Amino acid sequence: MSIIKYCIAALATVSCMVATAQGGIVEREYWLDNNTVQSQSLGASPTTLDISSLPAGLHWFTMRVKDGEGMWSPTLTKAFIIPNELDNSTATTIQGGEYWLDENFANRQSIGATPVTLDISSLSAGLHWFTMRVTDDLGFWSPALTRAFIIPNQKDLSTATSIERREVWFDNNVAERQTIGVAPVMLDISSLPAGLHSLTMRVQDDLGYWSSSVSKYFIIPEATVEEDSVELVRYCYWIDDDVANLVVCDLPVCGKVVAGVIDVDIATLTSGQHTISWIVGDKKDVWGFFTGEVNTMEFFNNRGDVNDDRCVDISDVSDLIDFLLGTTTDINTSAANVNYDDGIDISDLSELIDYLLYGTW
Repeated sequence: MSIIKYCIAALATVSCMVATAQGGIVEREYWLDNNTVQSQSLGASPTTLDISSLPAGLHWFTMRVKDGEGMWSPTLTKAFIIPNELDNSTATTIQGGEYWLDENFANRQSIGATPVTLDISSLSAGLHWFTMRVTDDLGFWSPALTRAFIIPNQKDLSTATSIERREVWFDNNVAERQTIGVAPVMLDISSLPAGLHSLTMRVQDDLGYWSSSVSKYFIIPEATVEEDSVELVRYCYWIDDDVANLVVCDLPVCGKVVAGVIDVDIATLTSGQHTISWIVGDKKDVWGFFTGEVNTMEFFNNRGDVNDDRCVDISDVSDLIDFLLGTTTDINTSAANVNYDDGIDISDLSELIDYLLYGTW
């Protein structure tokens, strides 16, 4: 009855949608489950539909109406469900069941209602699955229930008493491992190159079982040639992280003593904090001879920092204008000479303004 009321409600909904159409509703047409071939025509009055022939499950009711001028409305579709008939009988006993192992449903075994002992002797060691379902006296099956179990490996309970042999290999090269006895031995590493290496070893007991492998690391140093002195002849430097544009220069030397200073071009650097990194090289093209490390130093490029506040901004332009007008002399004249000519003039002001606008000298 509730389903029929639902269908009538759907009819009423469509009727309301087109009630204002000119001439009123004169005809209705409906069909079930998209079966437009077997559509049914109804009059304008509410009607009870017979759905007794439909099977249980989900269905669709579709309807459209026609007004007095022969115009059809859009179709309206509603879903409804016819439930399955319920068996009100009550199961009283379990009649039997069936089980299967490791998802092998095709080889399931039937059992009775009484407990049984299962033979799992043919299963291999490891993780397995047991699944079972039962059937009652009405013939209905329960959901399947699955449980995991483990068959352990058989253990050899014998006790090892001594170490019989050892195996060693270098640098994970197991294919070229060496078998040695239990007594200490000297290993030949003369063929290994300089650098980091690993030595791995495992032992075997008198039952034939091998232990886990243990690795240790060692270093073969580079061969060194001692000389009375080394002559440093060149250096290279780079600014900040710009290693791609490093500069290589000859060192000013006097015999074996380095003299002079590193000449660094900072004319194109932006004003502010920078780092310079450098290393020196000897006449044998070995770089970083003394420490093997890069030397790094921070410095501040004060070009354009007219007022010495470690920041180049519009206030520096203002102070430079005051200097050019003669209203102040309190400026950093070396920083104000931004074009590195013989004096401070309007061209320095112009270049400082361009730097603030475009960010490059």
